[in-house]
Parts: sequence; structure tokens; C-alpha cells
Amino acid sequence: MKKMIMLLVFMVFVSFPIASYAETTTTVETTVEYDRMFKEVMDYVRGTYIKGDELTEQQLFEAAMKGMFGELDVYSEFMTPAEGAEFTESLNATYVGIGVQLTTVGEYIGISKVFKGSPALAAGVKKGDYFVSVDGVSVKGFSTEELLKLVLGEEGTTVKITFGRGGTTYAVDIIRTLIKIPTVETLKISDLYKGLKAEDENQIAYISLSSFSQKTDIEFKDAIGVAQSTGAKYLILDMRNNGGGYVSTAVNIAQSIVPEGPIVRFVDASGAEVVHSSTAKSVPFEIVVLVNEYSASATEFVTAAIQDSKAGTVVGETTYGKGVAQYFAGYEQGYIIKLTMEEFFSRNNNKINEVGVKPDYFIEIPDYLMGETKYYLHDEVDNVIQVEKVLNFLGYNVGTPDKKYDRKTFNAVKKFQLDHGLYGYGGCDFSTQAKLNEAMLKSIEANDPQVHKAVSLILDKIHKN
Repeated sequence: MKKMIMLLVFMVFVSFPIASYAETTTTVETTVEYDRMFKEVMDYVRGTYIKGDELTEQQLFEAAMKGMFGELDVYSEFMTPAEGAEFTESLNATYVGIGVQLTTVGEYIGISKVFKGSPALAAGVKKGDYFVSVDGVSVKGFSTEELLKLVLGEEGTTVKITFGRGGTTYAVDIIRTLIKIPTVETLKISDLYKGLKAEDENQIAYISLSSFSQKTDIEFKDAIGVAQSTGAKYLILDMRNNGGGYVSTAVNIAQSIVPEGPIVRFVDASGAEVVHSSTAKSVPFEIVVLVNEYSASATEFVTAAIQDSKAGTVVGETTYGKGVAQYFAGYEQGYIIKLTMEEFFSRNNNKINEVGVKPDYFIEIPDYLMGETKYYLHDEVDNVIQVEKVLNFLGYNVGTPDKKYDRKTFNAVKKFQLDHGLYGYGGCDFSTQAKLNEAMLKSIEANDPQVHKAVSLILDKIHKN
């Protein structure tokens, strides 16, 4: 099953009614009739339902609207005033919560990043942990939106969260805090890749973009300005786990690093096309883009523009494949609707939706194990694939991952257990899964294979020049 990071989604913002964009064959008379029927049904429910006196018109209206949008695609949504305010805050990279970035893995919502200075970090939450319950409510099978309704809240209030780590759980009380998500992060490449010569290090800049918020483009241009002033000629642009954001922000960033030509094409239901382009005669860097399966939406068209224009190389995993755009419309009462109105295509007019952007160099980093089930010799289930991916990643070669917990997998697990101070019996129990996660996290921190591939590609170019 495909998984998606839930941080931001790709949006275009509008202040005019969406209805002005849609043609309809419905007659005015039919519309009036439906309006009359809706009001009659609402009154009938409130007047005759056994608990009708406990229902308000607002409750029924909101339920009806959510039902209507439930018939549309997964990205279209009707939001109450409170939901709309929370979502707008997240788009602006601020919210009141605990300070983590989320990803969906199986039936759980996991942690893909813990932000510096956050209350979650202070509480000991780690990348790879996953939500088990919030204030006593089990969240297994919850969507990210359902989880956030429980986790987010008023500043200064406390939320009790039980997290899973491998096969164990732990509970913490976390005080909700106003979180400002750092959307642009620069690091010295020597912090990520050890042993570089000084003359090589000075030529490589590293910038990470976690989303495309309102000021991300300004911060990004400041960052590349600093990189240019220090003599960098190559840029590693890390957009792993970047779920998207504002179109205008993403286009502005692409215009500063992509050579002259189209960046992205939007096409609506009528076939009308809008193209955003770059006019740059030259670009400041040769680029290596890092992406993974959680890189989505605006991230995908920026990545594709870099790849299609030959401005850079893409390393990592095939991106998520969200190539549709949503427009917002707001109403006086504070309600917001988000509606899919366009599909977008790459610079070379390639389809992105449900396809993604394929990297030039595929290097997979496995998901963390959720510790839902123990696995033993002769088991044959889907989750064994993930166990085998982690084993391969850590150097315990089991060949091509499949569903079969065969003798080769059994022996690899047993060797891992003995190497890491566990009882070596070959079964992949919860403590073994927790240790596998821990070992993988340490390995990535010490030697991120996607970053290392990016650096090696750049070093090859430096030494050829």
C-alpha cells in the first residue's frame, strides 16, 4: 500500500467563488427544488428523529456538506471554521501542537521527523515512533486528519499520547506549544558526509525544504545567496518528506534554479491550460535533488522541472504521485471548501498524478517496522517484505524481499540478534523489530545512502573538471 506524508498539500489560493469557474447543466428550477427538499428533510429530522431536539441546523448542515465532499476525490474537503483555521495555520508553517512531522505506515501514523526545540523532542519522542493512542483513544487506523483533531489544541494545554517504538509502548504528557516549522534548513555538507577535502566541501551546498510555505521562497533565495558567496557550485536540494504547499512559492523557487522554459502546466476540466515558466538564462548551481515516496505535489513539479531541464539529477525513490491542484473558497461564516479543479503536468508535459517522478538513481531507505506482529519461520505475509528490506539495508542480505519468512530470512534475523546482544533464535519478535529500527536509524544518521550518492555524483563531476 502506498504511504503518504501528511504535512502540507499542494494548493492554489483564490478569493472568488468556485462556482464562477464551473459550467452546469442543472436548471435553476432543479436547484431550487433541491434546496427546498434539503430544508424539508432537515426540518423533518429535527422534528421527528428520536433525539432531534439535540440536533442543531448547523450540525446537520455540516454533516450534509461533509457527505457531499465524501463523494469527491480524497483531496477535496469541506472544512468547518475550526478545521479551516487549523489547516490555514499548517499551510503557513505554524500551528499549536507537539512539533512532529507525520507519515502513514500501514494502520498507524508514524513520526518522520521531530522538530528541534519542540515539546515532542523534550518528551523523548524519536523518529520512527508511531501513535498508539491520544488521551486514551486508540488511533490505530486513523487518518492523519483524524489524528490531528486529537493532537492539536489550545496552547498550554496537555495531551497524553501513547507512542509505539518497535514492539514496546510508552506514554508521555506533552504540553501543546506554538510550533513554527523551519521550512528551509542549511547544513554543512561535512556534517552529513565525513572525510571531504576542504576544496571539495567548499563547492557543495546543502539545503533542505520541508514545505513550500508563504516565506519559504524568500528564505531559500537568502540561502542560495549565502551558498554562492562562499563559492558553492553544486547544490544538494533535499525535498524528502516535503508534502507540497503554495504553488506561487514553489514556482518562485523553481524560477531561481531552473533554466528558461516551462516549469509546470495546469489543465482544468475544459482543457484550458496555464503554464508557469522560468526566464533564467543561466542557473547558479548544478543540482542533485533528493526525494522519496513522501515527496508530493508542488515538490513533484519542482523536481520534474529540474530533471526535465537537465539542471540536475534526481536521487532517491519515486515520488508520491499527487498531480492535482486544489482551490480554496472561503465563506463569511468561516467555512472553507477545498476542491480539486486542475491536473498538473511536468515541464516536458509528463503525467505526475498517480505516477510520480522517477529518480535517475533509485536508492531506497526502508520504512520503520511498526511492531504489529511477530514473524517466524514459514510465515508468509506482506509485512515480511518490510522486515527483509530493513535486513538488506543493514547488510544482512536476504535477496529480493518477498512475503516468505524462509530459512534465509530466519538465518539473517538470527545473525542480527547475535550481533546486537539479543537472544539468537531467528524469530522476529517485538524486541528484535525495535532493535532493527534502532540500528537502521543509527546507520542513516552515520551514513545516509541517498546523501552519499548525491555527494559521490558531485565529486565525480568536480574531479573530472
